[in-house]
Amino acid sequence: MKKTNLFLLILVSLTNVSYASFPINNINNEVFNHSEIISKSSPDYGPILGITLILSYFGSILWYLSKPIPKDVKKRKRFYRNLLLIIFIPLIIVGILVIHSLNNMSIDISLDDFVDAAE
Repeated sequence: MKKTNLFLLILVSLTNVSYASFPINNINNEVFNHSEIISKSSPDYGPILGITLILSYFGSILWYLSKPIPKDVKKRKRFYRNLLLIIFIPLIIVGILVIHSLNNMSIDISLDDFVDAAE
């Protein structure tokens, strides 16, 4: 499962590689036109990657639960401790990333924006 996730992550990251080209005469116009073409033609892998990560998260939990539960008390405690780690560590990491991204957002709101919106 981990190898499959790593392969998918590498595959998605390698599809957005851009290559250098020869210099052209009208640099500003050509670069702008190329960026429009690339932005219109390149697919958005965000939803696919998100769905893949969520499905792999639930798949790893189900895979771990498919193992037989040990009869020994110490091994059973370790089994459930590892299950809790598998469940909560990704949730904590995602929570930290969301909090970090919300703290680094910069939104400039002025009174003029409210006046313009009211008109």
